[in-house]
Amino acid sequence: MRAVCLSILAVLCVLACSERANVAPSTLDLTRQHQPLAQLPVVQDQQCAECHPKQVAKFKTHGMADSLSAIDPLRMPAQLTDASITNAFSGMSYNVGATGRWELNAQHLASGGAISVPISHRIGAGVDDMSFVLNSNGRWFFSPLEFFTHSGWFPAPHEWQSNAGLDAVPITAQCLQCHSSTPTPDVHPLNNLQDFEPQPISCATCHGDGAQHMELMRRDEFPADLLILNPEDFEIEQQLDLCARCHLEGDAHIELSNGNLQQVAPGEDLLDKYAVMVASHSKSNELRFVSQVQRLTASECFKQSPSMTCTTCHDPHQPARYQQRSSFDAKCITCHQDQVGDHQSQQDEQSCVACHMPRIQPFDLQKVAISDHFIQAQPLPQKEVGFRLVESPSGDWKTFSYRDDKHYSNEITQAIQAMTLFEQGHHQRAAELFSTFAAPGEIQQIALAQFHFLRARSLFEQNLRQQSTQAYRDALLLDPTHTTSMLNLATLLAEDGQLDEAQNLAERVSSRYLNSEAPFNIMIIVANQRNDLAAMKIAAENSLECNPMQPAIQRVLMQLNERNL
Repeated sequence: MRAVCLSILAVLCVLACSERANVAPSTLDLTRQHQPLAQLPVVQDQQCAECHPKQVAKFKTHGMADSLSAIDPLRMPAQLTDASITNAFSGMSYNVGATGRWELNAQHLASGGAISVPISHRIGAGVDDMSFVLNSNGRWFFSPLEFFTHSGWFPAPHEWQSNAGLDAVPITAQCLQCHSSTPTPDVHPLNNLQDFEPQPISCATCHGDGAQHMELMRRDEFPADLLILNPEDFEIEQQLDLCARCHLEGDAHIELSNGNLQQVAPGEDLLDKYAVMVASHSKSNELRFVSQVQRLTASECFKQSPSMTCTTCHDPHQPARYQQRSSFDAKCITCHQDQVGDHQSQQDEQSCVACHMPRIQPFDLQKVAISDHFIQAQPLPQKEVGFRLVESPSGDWKTFSYRDDKHYSNEITQAIQAMTLFEQGHHQRAAELFSTFAAPGEIQQIALAQFHFLRARSLFEQNLRQQSTQAYRDALLLDPTHTTSMLNLATLLAEDGQLDEAQNLAERVSSRYLNSEAPFNIMIIVANQRNDLAAMKIAAENSLECNPMQPAIQRVLMQLNERNL
């Protein structure tokens, strides 16, 4: 994620611990997904149903087909309530719907100050949990409250961090790509999604754009190439990639290409696009909420079955909760026929999955339990798992692969490690790794703009401004559109008196992103350095027009107005 490191804005709210509202649990209404085929939210899915009604009829009951939506109270279990969740540490209190509308209401108990932010979308089908989108002046953020289907409203995972609050976690394309296959607009900042209306996961997510295929079918033409993708025809690793796009989270995803990378298309090599970082030594009875592919690949069943994929056990069109227990048992018996007699006495009461893939509470999400995809002959006893957001708090990671090591070069592997360490807050170790590469400005081994961007941030933290400036220039040589490198470089140049180049960089960003306040904030610095108060006022007004929620810029404009400028 390309975060701007030299922001002049401060975090508005900080929360660290919360008390849950006393809200009655909701009963999940699975029938909410059973709308007629002609009313599916994605038009192309309706067209697929013309020839494939059985597959689409099953798929529309899947959480994937209901993975993201604008707020529709009739199609989700979450309910409005005037009950509040109070954060004793920060003195903040939250509720959703005390005003009778879908908005998050936040109040500072000591001062009485209050704010309400519209909730525009929900993320997730709500089988276990549902997150919400706060739309603050077009900027999307995760709500500090989530709805757990069987226990009600509860703090979101990020609320247990020191940087909690209304604007703690921006929602970007990287956040949405597992819940929608709609291409996100090119925006800055990355959560400046305004009135973007993404659609949920659709048939095209796995089968590709079917427009040409449907045209062939309507003309009753059946050439050898039907212009549609069938994942059954993919190589084994390509099939795994298809599921891993959304069911392999890891502690970090490191982009391995320059430019604006959209969702990995079906059939593309996921691990050529992203390095997925997982703990070097995983504890066998601890798992994250999105860990299915990672856990499966640790299983002996997987390691000893070269053709095994997710669809070996799962019907890709039907949710697991609707598959019969016997269908999963039958998959196990295919390879374990000799075990049937030993287990016969248990077959009427328990399935293979219940014993060998027990339900466990993830370490990164409270109030839910999920089936562990690490298939074990003798699962370890479950224990209370403390809450944390990463698998490896110590920062010991490896690049994920399925059965064989993914052959990144040694230099790329070391660069990936440095980037991950920096993004996850292990800055001293990251700096040590960054220092093993050629100095900024020299011939670079790593042709990846994001590497040089993060290295520049690391150098800036070490107060090595000149080297940081050069590292930003290295990033822009590799990707001239790397926006945050332009902005951070412009900020450094402005502060160092190189005003013309700083102004030019800011104007380049502003011409591309009309709703971004960041370039105008740099223009404020440039104008201040030039003692041009009139230009400073214009830049402040433009910045606030893009984003009114900037207290620091509001103060600048107020001071200028007090001087009658």
